[in-house]
Amino acid sequence: MLSRFRILDLTDDRGHFCGMILAQLGAEVIAIEPPGGQRARRQRPYAEDTADPEKSLTHWAYNRGKQSLTLDLGDERDLQQLEQLASTADAVIDSGASGVDLASLRSKHPHLVTASISGFGATGPKADWATSDIINTAASGTMGITGDRDRAPVRLSLPQTWHFAASDALCGVLLALRERESSGLGQHVDVAAQHSYLIASQYQMLYPFAGVPSTRRLSGGAEIGPITLKLVYQAADGYVSIVFLVGPTVGPYNTRLFEWMDNEGMCPDEFRGVDWIGFGTQLLSDPEAPGILNRGAEVINEFTKTKTKAELLAGALEHNLLLGPITTTRELLDMDHAAERNFWTDINGVRFPGPIARLTDAQLSTAVAPPKLNEHTFADRRTPPSLPDKDARKETDPLEGVKVLDMTWAIAGPYASRIMGDFGAEVLRIESETKPCIMRGAGPFVDNEAGADNSLSYLSINASKKSLAIDLRDPKSVQIMEELVQWADVLIESYSVGVIDRMGLGYEHLEQLNPGLIMVSTSLMGQTGPIREISGFGNIGAAVAGFFPFGGWPDRQPCGPFGAYSDYISPRLTVALVLSALEQRERTGRGQHIDYSQMEAAAQLLSPAFLDDAVNGVEGSRIGNSDANFCPHGAYPVLGDDKWIAIACETQEHWESLSQALGETQLASLAEPQRRERQQEIDGLISKWTADKDGVSLEAQLQHLGVPAHRVLYAPEVVEDLQLNHRKAFSQVEHPHHDKVWIEDSAIHLSRTPGFARWAAPPAGEHLYEVLTETLGRTSDEAADLISSGIFT
Repeated sequence: MLSRFRILDLTDDRGHFCGMILAQLGAEVIAIEPPGGQRARRQRPYAEDTADPEKSLTHWAYNRGKQSLTLDLGDERDLQQLEQLASTADAVIDSGASGVDLASLRSKHPHLVTASISGFGATGPKADWATSDIINTAASGTMGITGDRDRAPVRLSLPQTWHFAASDALCGVLLALRERESSGLGQHVDVAAQHSYLIASQYQMLYPFAGVPSTRRLSGGAEIGPITLKLVYQAADGYVSIVFLVGPTVGPYNTRLFEWMDNEGMCPDEFRGVDWIGFGTQLLSDPEAPGILNRGAEVINEFTKTKTKAELLAGALEHNLLLGPITTTRELLDMDHAAERNFWTDINGVRFPGPIARLTDAQLSTAVAPPKLNEHTFADRRTPPSLPDKDARKETDPLEGVKVLDMTWAIAGPYASRIMGDFGAEVLRIESETKPCIMRGAGPFVDNEAGADNSLSYLSINASKKSLAIDLRDPKSVQIMEELVQWADVLIESYSVGVIDRMGLGYEHLEQLNPGLIMVSTSLMGQTGPIREISGFGNIGAAVAGFFPFGGWPDRQPCGPFGAYSDYISPRLTVALVLSALEQRERTGRGQHIDYSQMEAAAQLLSPAFLDDAVNGVEGSRIGNSDANFCPHGAYPVLGDDKWIAIACETQEHWESLSQALGETQLASLAEPQRRERQQEIDGLISKWTADKDGVSLEAQLQHLGVPAHRVLYAPEVVEDLQLNHRKAFSQVEHPHHDKVWIEDSAIHLSRTPGFARWAAPPAGEHLYEVLTETLGRTSDEAADLISSGIFT
């Protein structure tokens, strides 16, 4: 799909995911490495546990499909070679290690799109701060709501924030390249991992804007006011993840679960016949209701403990429940569902995660091995990219003129279309007041008052969109939807597998109406395979993808990542697929159907662990705040209740500076392997040193010394963070019922054509008359007749 693009990839582990996905989408990606290779080549785990730059499984995981060229950019001849390559390239991606002046490259080659991936962004008060994955996690607010209450907050044991930032850079590069088709000019994409990972808090950082206490961490869930939201449940042979919420969307699932428990003789009288659909109203009026909900979770846990994960999964499929097994790396490698979908790709006898999606008119490239260092020579140079005639050039929003039908719910699909709306697409959200999106009932709420138009989460995730409320159960709605499909360029749907076909809106039919339609079906497990009908949210997607075992402490149950984790990974990859499909359509005139599995796409972010298991037989697991490559590395107490500071030593220089600050200069010469042998002792020394210090002052002291450090922020501190405010991570936008409301704004910063929230999510059906008359061309009388038919509700 992207075969006409050449990308220069100057990143290391702090961004190489971006180039790997671009290569999977068909671009020519050239990894420019320093002599000796980029630092990921020297990161554990290694194949056969042999330290070798050609055997790093981290490098293998995220450099498939790329070519490798070594250049010493301190050498004038090599720098000239880079500039010669840049003249023929479309984009250059950097994560800070190369020292390349991206602005100078753009000045010499105005067609170039450049992207920088860093911890805090290219500008602002923290732009020059030393950072690391755990630092980004702490600064985003996500770490503070993850883990056991009686221990330090935790990050996932495999780095994640750089992949989130790389995904934003991926979208930014593709958006900028699309805009270049109109303007003829490149631009710069600035991405900050702190900002990119904010989404992984699932809008919990908006609580201060509602004036109420924010979420508190709880292993395997969260504490939201008086409600304990439990996501991890015990099974006889491990753990499962369950969504136990209330309301019209998820209440029926609870009813079926308790009926199953009753049939097995394990449902106490208190929970027989509970109205889980209307229980949300009871939560608002009955002070005893939260206790009932919390006890319900414990009753469910007593039931799940009696069954294996396989039995619970079979029951979930039989009874249509919101439940999925928490899988290990080995279990996913051996899973029938993954095998039937040919998810694992064999490269030289090693199983790698396969494509991020399945497309009807394109095959993603996943079978090209990661390159050996300096494997390629590039003797044949391409000519510079073709650009529009100067007389025809104009600057536009990257997605101006693109029309999107959003038939999704919850987070993954809506956030994808939100990104498109922020960058100029006309997005029409299809919803119904008879079955409102679950996020309309998710806090925090404006003025702390629940209501369909008061959820700051919903108002944020569905910003920059219009709304049409229509009852798709009514046969008369099909004609309206067919007309909208003819209007649209893109349709995204997230119904349970098979539902969209039963509505009469399956891709085979819609393709006949609009051959150029790009249709995305996003689901947890994909449109095929034995467990395709698993229902639920991103917590279940993350559970099956293998994330939960990497969250928490080795002596306790897995806490997993916070909330609906695969819902946070999916949107950027979905947008990248749509942009690539639009690029292909420009050349072929054809649209296509994209089968997007959250589980398969999310599993890419655990690739080194799957390779470690496949190659070395090492089953991945949690290691608290330790790291496989850096030591010391953790969260340490500072003055105050539940106050912590994250510290990471990625280099010998970091350690020498920290040991001097500790007053332990005799330890300064310890290399990383020696420090790892004495990790418990060193962590104890750091904890003793930090415990009586003010976190703000200590953070400043360590940053002054060049040591990666950051306080673990909670929601009130996140919304006041100077760096996030500099990046406009939170914005006030208009809403017809509230004047202005606070929302989370775009983490993808383009220098010439920035994306931003145009307005907050509208009330359901707000644009009915506009859609009927302007979009579908009905007269006022015809619109009135349609409205009176009763389908728009």
